[in-house]
This record gives sequence, structure tokens and C-alpha cells, in this order.
Amino acid sequence: MRRLVFMIAALAVVVAVVAATRLSRDERTTMAPAGPAGDPASGVIIIGVDGLDWDRFERLSSEGALPNLSALAENGTSGVLRSIPPYVSPTIWTSIATGRTGEDHGVDGFTIYGVRGSEDAKLAGSSMIKCKTLWEVAAEAGKTSGLVGWLVTYPPLPVPGYTVSSKAVIALSHPRTRDSTDDVEELRSMVHPPDLWDAISGLGVMPSEIRDREVRRHLGETGNLEGGGVPDRRNIIAERLAADITTIGLAEKLMAERPTDLTAVYLRGCDIVSHLFWRYWEPDSWTRGKISAEAIDTYSPVIDRYYATVDSMVGRILEHRREEDVVLVCSDHGFAGHRGHAGYDPPIEGEMAIGVNMHRQEGVIIANGPGIASGERIAGATVLDVTPTVLSILGLPVARDMDGRPLVSFLEQPFLDEHPISYVATYETGDRTTSDAPTESPVDEQEKELLRSLGYID
Repeated sequence: MRRLVFMIAALAVVVAVVAATRLSRDERTTMAPAGPAGDPASGVIIIGVDGLDWDRFERLSSEGALPNLSALAENGTSGVLRSIPPYVSPTIWTSIATGRTGEDHGVDGFTIYGVRGSEDAKLAGSSMIKCKTLWEVAAEAGKTSGLVGWLVTYPPLPVPGYTVSSKAVIALSHPRTRDSTDDVEELRSMVHPPDLWDAISGLGVMPSEIRDREVRRHLGETGNLEGGGVPDRRNIIAERLAADITTIGLAEKLMAERPTDLTAVYLRGCDIVSHLFWRYWEPDSWTRGKISAEAIDTYSPVIDRYYATVDSMVGRILEHRREEDVVLVCSDHGFAGHRGHAGYDPPIEGEMAIGVNMHRQEGVIIANGPGIASGERIAGATVLDVTPTVLSILGLPVARDMDGRPLVSFLEQPFLDEHPISYVATYETGDRTTSDAPTESPVDEQEKELLRSLGYID
């Protein structure tokens, strides 16, 4: 009898610990009743902006420099979106697309583990993802997805709708790829369905096609670029504009011609210009060489002005928004600059001075649309909560084994009453084939060059 009492007491402790753990994971959200999934009230458009920082977003919004993002926030819900150390983009964007940590989904960086400094480093790919993505879960429920430029989507998953992988964006906007790749089947392998390539192959914008005035619009008024008084970094801006303009052109065409239940568009430029122009915006934090006053005057506005450019790109996406669409803007991390994020003693030295240690936890999340609370701020949101939230908006159950939880405080009570949050134990049913050897693409070398310039790989 004493042994039975002890066993019952022990079981009660275990149950209490599990319950407390689950509550601690959900304390950042309002608990919603579990029930059958309701019919979706909305489609969802996810706009992923790499490196969009909360403090800079707030400052520029208050200055009127981001009219589209500001309107979304003012008429919707917004707040800090907390990232997960070590703030590596492929890992975090895959967490955003799965609701899982890197330990669960298997993508732990730009390259496969153990070959970071190798010349033949293999770049992470979708075949490494160990759990179902948001797009796959939606497909199993009969919904379509349209992806443009999202990280870690090569090779493209064969889900209903379309995928233009980030590799395809590089192929369309990088001159060396266009000039050297004549294997059409290789190019078609970067999109789904493969024949989509034939429809979009003429939409790429090259850096050489970016007009000089578009580049100069991001610069300060002083500085003699032609005379050699200031290092000429216009090509960096032109390359980022070419890639992001290509992405937006693809998104506009496909959203108009191939509407889907779920659309996800990824823009990379804010992150890259933040890495490469931060030294001019905050020169006191740069310890790797003297920066001239002329160079500071010329390049210190670049980051703020690129944010404004991305805001205008968001406006172009919104022109294709349907009345029933919820728009969700999110970033993978914020930016601390060369002083480093919390836990690092400034200054950051070596290659990491322009690498991942410039990132910080405080990214951005904005939600706007049917059923979304207006003019509210959300607290405690993390990148792991995006997929559960999108599933809830689409009327699909959330898996209890996901690391994130739906941000139901986004949602108005009438929406929750009509579409109660529902749960399933897991979506990880059946066998899933993964690989530790990602499929190489025709643009891997071009992508590695970019990653080296940012200090991500050697």
C-alpha cells in the first residue's frame, strides 16, 4: 500500500511538471480552447525581411519613412519578434517555416556541420529538413502555397502551387550565372513546377540594369566617388537592389496569375546592407581601419534608405493583396552592429566584425487583416510562433509537438469564437527521407562568395 501511494504521488509530480512546462511555453499567449478547426477566414501573405530590426523600424516609422509598414502596424498588431541564438538566417527562417528549433529541423547554419571553413563547403538545403514545413502541412489539408525566394527551399518541395527558390533568384539576378549556365534543366530544377522556369526566365534584373540614380538615391550628398576620395561601394547596393527587385517582380507576376492560399516572399537586402554599411552609420564601433569623414557622409544613410526601399517593395506586394488576406511581416533577427549583441564584449574582431555576431534578438512582427486586432502591441512573440499562428489563421490544427504556439492575442475574439484554435498531437507521421549531403546547385559558388563577404564562411 505504501508503495502504491508512493507511485501515485510520483506520477502526480510528473504530471504537474509536464503541465507547468506546457504552461510556461504558452504563457506568452492567451490560451485558446481546443476544438475542431474552423473554416479559414483568410488567406495569408508572409513577407519575410531578413535583418529587419525593431528599433530601426520604430524610429523610421516615427519619421514617416516607412508608410506601408507603418500603416500595416497602425491598423494591425505589431511588436518585437524574438529570435534564437546564434541568429543564423537559414536556421531561423527554417524555424519560422516549421515552428521548430534547429535541433529539431536539422538546419544548423549556412553549410553542413563540420565544413564551415572548407573550400568545398556544402550549402544547407531543403533535403536536410527533418520535419514538415508549413507548406507541406498546408498541402496535406488541400491548400496551395506560393513561395518566392524563401531560404532553404532548394530543391523545391513538390507542394501544390509554386516555388521559386532563393537559388533561382540568384540565377536570375547574377550576371555570371546567366552568362555561364546553359543547362536549362539545371535551371528548371530550382523552381517548382519545373516548367515555371520558362515563364519567369525573362524577369531577372541584373546589377548592370540598375540605373545609377537608383543607387545614388541611397547615398548621402557629399563624397567624390569618381575622384577616389571615397571607396566605391555602389556595386553592393546595385547587387542587392537587383536581387530584391527581381524577387518583387516574380512575386507580383505569380500572385496575379497563380493565386494561392498561402504566399511567402523573402527579401534579403536589409540584412546585407546592414552588414556592409554599418561601419559608416556607427563609425565609432569600427576598429579595423580609419573611415574618412567623406565616406561617412556618403554611406551613413544607406541602411535607413534601403529600409525605405524595402517598404516600397512591401507596397507593391500589397497591391496584389485580396480583401480576405492576412498579411504577416516578420524578420529573423535584428541588428546590434559591430559592438555585438548581448553576451559579446565590444568590439567584435576579425571576420565576425561583419558576420553573425552583428545580429541581435529583437526582430519585427506585424499582422494585419481580417480577424487581426487593430492598433495593438504584442509581447513575447518568438520566431517559433509564426507557423502555429499561420496554421490557426488558415483554420488548420497546431501540432502540440511544435516548439512554438499560436499568437492568439493577435486575433479578435469574434474570429476566435468562429475559428477556435485546434490541436493535433503531431504532423510527423510516416517516414521522411532526409540527407546530410545537400543537392548542389549551379549558383552555389556565387552564394558562397556573398557569404564570405559577410563573414559567414571562410
